[in-house]
Amino acid sequence: MQNLIFILFALLLSLPMNAQEKIVVTAPIVQKNFMKKNGQATDLVEYYLRQSIQDYFIKFCESQVSRTTLEAYLESQKEELIPTVTLEVEILEGYWDICPEDPVEMQSRIGKYVIIHRIVE
Repeated sequence: MQNLIFILFALLLSLPMNAQEKIVVTAPIVQKNFMKKNGQATDLVEYYLRQSIQDYFIKFCESQVSRTTLEAYLESQKEELIPTVTLEVEILEGYWDICPEDPVEMQSRIGKYVIIHRIVE
């Protein structure tokens, strides 16, 4: 019995604490200019998934859909002022600007963000 309890406890500890489910959403994608800490806008354009009143930053370095792929898809939908797309996503929480393959940190923005698993056609 103690072995069974130990195994169950070990399994629970091995689960990711930030585990989220993949969900399918249909929502607009909006572009915003990157803002410096001093409030000054830059030329760098970022993408956000708009859900009701919340805009979720799209973190491409963790996504399975690249920025280029999303931009091409949005370009094909250009008859819409703000294109609406159907995506399979995960909503996570953490650092927006820190990517495992690119250790350069732009700013220490933290909060909820989205990673895209696929575009649903």
